[in-house]
Amino acid sequence: MPVSPAALLFCLAWVALAVPAGAATGRPPSPNTFIWSVPRSGSTLLLNSLGNSGFWNRSNVLCEPFNGELGEPHPMFGQGFSSAQDIVDEVSTRGAFLWKDHPLSLLKSWGAPHRHPFLADKGTKHIFLTRNPVDTVRGVAVGIVRTEDFPTLNPALTRHFISMGFDPEDIQALMDSLGGHTEQKLLYRYLTEVVEAPHILFVEIEDLWNDPKAALRGIAAFLGIEFTQALLKWNGPSIDVTAFPESLLPWFEAWATAMARTTEKQLVAYRWLREHVPARQRLGIDPADLRWFDAKEPLANVHPLHAWDEPNGDVVINGCCDHYKMSEVRVSPSSGAVTYTVIDHTLHSEFSRIRDDLTGQAGVRFGYTGFMEDGIDFNFKGLAKWDMEAKKLAAKIRYPNGVVGGEPVFIPHGGLGSDDGYVATILVDDQRRAELALYDAKTFARTPAVRMKLPVRVPHGFHGTWIDEKALQQHVSLTKVRK
Repeated sequence: MPVSPAALLFCLAWVALAVPAGAATGRPPSPNTFIWSVPRSGSTLLLNSLGNSGFWNRSNVLCEPFNGELGEPHPMFGQGFSSAQDIVDEVSTRGAFLWKDHPLSLLKSWGAPHRHPFLADKGTKHIFLTRNPVDTVRGVAVGIVRTEDFPTLNPALTRHFISMGFDPEDIQALMDSLGGHTEQKLLYRYLTEVVEAPHILFVEIEDLWNDPKAALRGIAAFLGIEFTQALLKWNGPSIDVTAFPESLLPWFEAWATAMARTTEKQLVAYRWLREHVPARQRLGIDPADLRWFDAKEPLANVHPLHAWDEPNGDVVINGCCDHYKMSEVRVSPSSGAVTYTVIDHTLHSEFSRIRDDLTGQAGVRFGYTGFMEDGIDFNFKGLAKWDMEAKKLAAKIRYPNGVVGGEPVFIPHGGLGSDDGYVATILVDDQRRAELALYDAKTFARTPAVRMKLPVRVPHGFHGTWIDEKALQQHVSLTKVRK
């Protein structure tokens, strides 16, 4: 039967189980559980770990059953299937299952999510295991070369890599099939519409690597199974690859180019997942630990200015709420009260910023925003300086006629105070000419201390941050180490 390239990176380890599960052990029945992963994300290790718990029967701990083709004899079951639902039904006859698979395999081989009724089963739980695409595609090399007889190619992959003749298009097709983050995002978005939120858990492989015990405790709690030391037994292959043999360098160069293209596409989906998965569906966030506070009126604060904890336990948040007016929201965990105070009724402000190295600290006096006129259009006509101790507008700078500005970014200089430095912003005039302007944060003089004309127009609404030379070199050093 035809086999997809992703299927060739099939599980390299099998699950060792000590005892049968369910009624035979006297424990509550285990839930049907899917581990939805991307290739090379550590999902086989997680499958091994949960499988070793003994909460699922040996025959129902499954590694990538969807890596088959419609209507063809399935390598795991030996008979043809007309749908993914048929495979799930076959497995379900043997009891609860622990099932690791790639959304890529499900969607490309068996069709869009709405075609699979089993995804909406109320009792089923879904773990999304992901990994940065940069690390994922680099990890493909681990599956290509085996350490025990390095540098021999893994025999299961020899046919696809050697017979390619180093064709970049074939390699790109393979790398595209190994991405999977786009399909992971698509499946997650669908499940959030048909499955109750507490039945979905989002896990990054770094959670497991950094603190396996804590991570597995959280996963066990999500699944409703007992945490035991057996969960800490990975039983996975240990493979380390540092180089390719010289004979494969032409292929490696083509692979590296394909990797870059794939990574760029998959990073978009990966970043979306990291930004949009809510805290209650993340590992380490127990819904029982969340507390909700009733506010007297709805509040929206898109770009908070600052937030900190008071000595009495109150949480204070400054930002532009209610028609973009600078406000203070105070939440009292002791009394449950939420108080809301408008600091200034005159300016419509947004893109709030403070000195970054003071974030989260109490006693930070000054913050900065852009302010709008003639409606809420984000065409900032000037800068505002806010005194958070006095709870008032401290000063403002109006730009020249025909000029609008962007986000204010604080650049520390000459001291440790919240206005010791400069406020930088991008200015654009009505001729679409752009410049970077630095204003003295302490004096808040109308004339910029520094003006630098830019060769191109910067998109309006462009966000930014300030990184000094020392911090920049630290980032460069870390990048070199990772490479």
